Amino acid sequence: MNEEKTTTVKMFNEDEAGCLVGGYLALWGDPATKDLQGEYFTPETQLWLDHYKTAPLLFHHGMDSDVGLSVIGKRVDVQTDAAGVFVKNWIDKSNRYWKMVEPLLQTGRLFYSPGSAPHLVKRTKNGQLLSFPVIEDTLTPVPAQYRLRPIEEIKAAYKSASIDMPSTEGATPEENEAAGAGASDVEALTMAIELEQLLIDVTAE
Repeated sequence: MNEEKTTTVKMFNEDEAGCLVGGYLALWGDPATKDLQGEYFTPETQLWLDHYKTAPLLFHHGMDSDVGLSVIGKRVDVQTDAAGVFVKNWIDKSNRYWKMVEPLLQTGRLFYSPGSAPHLVKRTKNGQLLSFPVIEDTLTPVPAQYRLRPIEEIKAAYKSASIDMPSTEGATPEENEAAGAGASDVEALTMAIELEQLLIDVTAE
C-alpha cells in the first residue's frame, strides 16, 4: 500500500498476524493554532523520541471503560519532519479489540494522540509545550489536535450537540492548567473522552 503521510491513521500493510498503521502523532503549532486544550507543540518541544523509540499503542489513552489499559499494539517507527511527528504502529490481530478497531480504521475514523505523564509535562503560560515526553501512542476518533481531523466535521458535531467549541483565548494560566496536559491529566482526560463519545455518537447519526 502507499505509505503517504497523512493525518488520518491509515492501514499500510496487513497479514494474518497483524496490521501496520501510521499517521501524524502530533503537528507543530503556534499561538494561533493551539489544540482544543489550548496547547501546541513546536519542533523544540522535548518529546524524548530517542528514549522512547518503541512505545505501547492504546485506545483512548487507556481510559475507555471497555478497553481500559489493554495494549493493542506498539510503535515501530517514528520520524519528525516539517509538519510534525509521524509514527507507525503494529497492531496484533490476536488482540480481542481488533474487531473494534478495524472498522474505525477502514472508515478513516481514527487519529493519533500522544500521551505523557503529568510530572514530565512543562508548558508556558500561553500553552506552548516545552516538554512532553511521549510515553504512549493512542488511537482516538476525536483528537485534541483538531487539525488532524477536518474542522468541518468537528464544528458540525459540536453544533449538532448544541455545545460551543472550546476556546482558551483570554484564559488565565490557572484555567489553562486546569484544562490538563493532553493525555497526561486523568481527570481532564476523562472529561475529554466523555465529550469525544458524545461527538462520536453525533457524527455516527
